[in-house]
Amino acid sequence: GSCNPGLHATGAYYIAADTIAFMQLIEGDLFRDFPTLRFIIPHGGGAVPYHWGRYRGLADMLKKPDLATHLMNNVFFDTCVYHQPGIDLLADVIDTKNILFGSEMVGAVRGIDPTTGQYFDDTKRYIDALPIRDAERPRAVTHDIHAYLAQFDDIPGTRVFTATRARKGYHLNQFAMSLMKAENRERFKADENAYLSEWPLTDVQKASVLARDYNAMLDEGGNIYFLAKIFATDGKSFQYAAGSMTGMSQEEYAAMMLGGGRSPEGVRSIREGR
Repeated sequence: GSCNPGLHATGAYYIAADTIAFMQLIEGDLFRDFPTLRFIIPHGGGAVPYHWGRYRGLADMLKKPDLATHLMNNVFFDTCVYHQPGIDLLADVIDTKNILFGSEMVGAVRGIDPTTGQYFDDTKRYIDALPIRDAERPRAVTHDIHAYLAQFDDIPGTRVFTATRARKGYHLNQFAMSLMKAENRERFKADENAYLSEWPLTDVQKASVLARDYNAMLDEGGNIYFLAKIFATDGKSFQYAAGSMTGMSQEEYAAMMLGGGRSPEGVRSIREGR
């Protein structure tokens, strides 16, 4: 046993999950069956770049193809790494074509690094300091990141949390995060309008919260990880919220997921209508 929680969310669970995902991809043949599928593993790929030799060796032991062809045409790592040596290692080990610029609206570490005087999560600064040619810098740093991310708006029924949405929903998400404190939850439940008025929300954002319209909140820049604090305050589960976002009751949503989930058939592109 342990006197402390077993898995700190941002310091242990997230990094472990990133690493586990990569190992699971090694063990399978997902991209043989779905060659156009693309995954972005956050936080610089977890522990993967640091242990790249281990994973190359495991792939060989498991009789899998070389990682360059087995995974790295389909897997990308972001740059949410909070120190220069870590970014340097990422760019040294992983081909820069597989590195996408990533930052966080509210990072795992929000303070200032006492050794540099800069914010830990100012990842753009680390990218700029990489000792490589501009042409080799991670994708979406030397390109228009907003145009790049706008491509994801073509996915039907999907709202990707882009930098544009992060700015739009900043105060909405800060309000949601405030509900982590018990005293704030009690104040919100006592008078929702009064509590919301303390935040510089737009009328549309405020109305979407009062209506518990989570799709509208996503449209207004809400991040589901932060919005979870709202339905948790209401005593509702993720399953309930997901059901409400798909027009189903919690029971209907659970039955659909237990039955194998949504069919992969249907419209894949709004622009192309197919």
